[in-house]
Amino acid sequence: MKGSLINNAIFFIVLLVACSLGLKELIEPDLWWYMRTGEWILENAQVPSTDFLSYTHFGAEWINVKWLYEVLIYAFSKIGGPEFVSVFQSIVNILIAWTLYEVYKQFTSARKTGVWAFVTITAFAICSYRITARPETISHLFSLLTILIYLFGKNKNAKWFFWWIPLQILWTNLHEAYATGIILMISLSAWECYLAYKQKRPILKAPIVYSAGLATLAICINPRGYQMLLHPFEIFNQLNTNKFTTELLNYQSPIYWNKWQSYAFIVSIALFVFFLLFSNGRQIKNSLNNAFTNLSGGYILILFLFIYLGLSAQRNIPFFILAVSPFLAIGFAKVLPKKTDKIIPIVALLVGVVSYCLVVSGQFYSLTNSKYNFGLKVDTYSNPIGLGNELQELDYKQAHFSDYLTSSYILWKYKDYQSFIDLRDLDIFPASFFEEVLMVSQNYKAFKELDEINNFQYVYLKRLDFTPLISNLNADSNWTMVFVDPIACLFIKQKKLSTIDVFKAPEKLETSNLSAAVNFIFNPIRKEESFSINIDFMAASFYDAISDYELALNRLKKLNSNAEFEYRSLCMQGRILTELGLNAKSDSLLAEGFARTSKAKKLFPKKSQAYYTAGLQFYKQGLLIEAITDFKLCLKRDKKNTDALNQLALCQNALAQIDPKNSAIYIADWFKYMEQAYEIDPNNLMFAYQLGVSYCDRNKCEEAKKYLEKLGELPFLDKAENASIMRCKKKCLSE
Repeated sequence: MKGSLINNAIFFIVLLVACSLGLKELIEPDLWWYMRTGEWILENAQVPSTDFLSYTHFGAEWINVKWLYEVLIYAFSKIGGPEFVSVFQSIVNILIAWTLYEVYKQFTSARKTGVWAFVTITAFAICSYRITARPETISHLFSLLTILIYLFGKNKNAKWFFWWIPLQILWTNLHEAYATGIILMISLSAWECYLAYKQKRPILKAPIVYSAGLATLAICINPRGYQMLLHPFEIFNQLNTNKFTTELLNYQSPIYWNKWQSYAFIVSIALFVFFLLFSNGRQIKNSLNNAFTNLSGGYILILFLFIYLGLSAQRNIPFFILAVSPFLAIGFAKVLPKKTDKIIPIVALLVGVVSYCLVVSGQFYSLTNSKYNFGLKVDTYSNPIGLGNELQELDYKQAHFSDYLTSSYILWKYKDYQSFIDLRDLDIFPASFFEEVLMVSQNYKAFKELDEINNFQYVYLKRLDFTPLISNLNADSNWTMVFVDPIACLFIKQKKLSTIDVFKAPEKLETSNLSAAVNFIFNPIRKEESFSINIDFMAASFYDAISDYELALNRLKKLNSNAEFEYRSLCMQGRILTELGLNAKSDSLLAEGFARTSKAKKLFPKKSQAYYTAGLQFYKQGLLIEAITDFKLCLKRDKKNTDALNQLALCQNALAQIDPKNSAIYIADWFKYMEQAYEIDPNNLMFAYQLGVSYCDRNKCEEAKKYLEKLGELPFLDKAENASIMRCKKKCLSE
């Protein structure tokens, strides 16, 4: 009785942790257009078959697979505001935890939940980065339910297999990854057919075969009918074509390894292989036989498929992490000494309670360096709330240009708004259109050509991601910036009469009473965090980035006395005053710029930024030896400063022009610094371009290959520079 009570308590705390991990601030921009589409479906009592959300592709065919998910998300938003959609994720998390426990129980007669709880909580912690109320969470749950139904069918009653049919119908109407269910069912059926053949049993009489076949045909039960049978091939083609989303990059990309979850994935694979081979000590054959017979060969087969899926894209890692957790729990339970049986439940309870406290206090997200945080709330610094309010002052139905990240919120806010581009990606917008938008965002000449065709009346952009275009628009007398905040900026087509500071603090979207009540229930003592973000310094940094130096200096003057901001402010002032001094040919401004930088060096001599700034100041005045000295001092304090390495390379290039007799020495040093910079930041395509073309021009194709292989046409380069890439690829990669 006591053991049962402890097990129930452990199970409850796991459900509580899983539930709390679902309650996140709304950050994902996709959720806004999901809610808007769900609203349209309910208002019109039909699923859209053509695009109605954009003006550039209005009327284009739209196969909206996840329509039912969009309706559900919208329903949750109507109950408790847009932030309440995270409750949907919490419900799914509870169902996932229950499913994992049921799978675990199929493998062991011992109802001991201690080890299972620890492994499951760890699995949820690893997967937290994808537990964000997006539709993929449906596929996480349904893939586990597919496995559970299989185990029930094998261990209880073969009629359980027929539950695959309604599951597949729902899956087909909730998420594009519904084909995963078909692959899982076919794989499990194939394994059972193999066993039947081996045991000389009739294959075609197996209920699992009928169930898998009927479930596959059940895909047709959706608004698009039989089209869904072949649509997975179109989705697969989109995934191969879509190079615009980093989450789709596979393990061969350095970006794949930017998150700690990728390393946790590898550790999980290693543990899986270890327990698979050595669960019976050193008797590998017996261990494998135990796994494939006493557990389930079909389940093991699925885990290998999920390993492949996780290696193919970072966002797919949770499929394996969740599915393998019951197996790992069994493995750990076997290797732990029996004398720990009494202590493990107590430790599991403590781990569960501590995990819950870490999540609801927000400490879990801080410790894991996550962009998310606990609580039902629309994140102020991720959503363009201020921009949405500002657009009320415009005729937002006019032709306009925008990025695809910011537009989702505007689609949700205004029913009669139509986007230029949005996050529906290749479902609506062809790859060529995406490429054109990326080109335009980096190349102002291309933007002006597109503007001549479309006659844009306003432009809004995500502030941090489109600095080159923002800078060019701000410098263009035909465009006036009328709004900017930490998230987005807005330009209207209007003759610029004067330069005005329009940088504002971010605006909030009020949390509903119901959402606030849920937050209070999960953590009554938690207070809303106030970010230590200095709006004046943020505004100064923005104006500095777009070369609006007067506005930047004016903002820096407003900064309160703060040691951290004083140092950064002095560095920025030094650089800006140098720029102004060079432009005005003013020795006094140049001297003042050096004075600010020198003060910063004295304030924090161990920090690197002031030395980098001083290096820039010397470089811009042609004092190359002095510049090199300060850049090296910067690197001494910050060995991974790629900007300093890049500037050192530029200094070598300049010295080669001044002193051609020793150019070979300077060029060798240029390659040395650039290769060091590339080694630190292998995703920097400008570094790859410079190294690849430079080696190519010197007929060093072997050295050029690894850089050129990464390159295609780059939107931030001009035609001549892109032509040099094509020339070098033809020369070096065809050999």
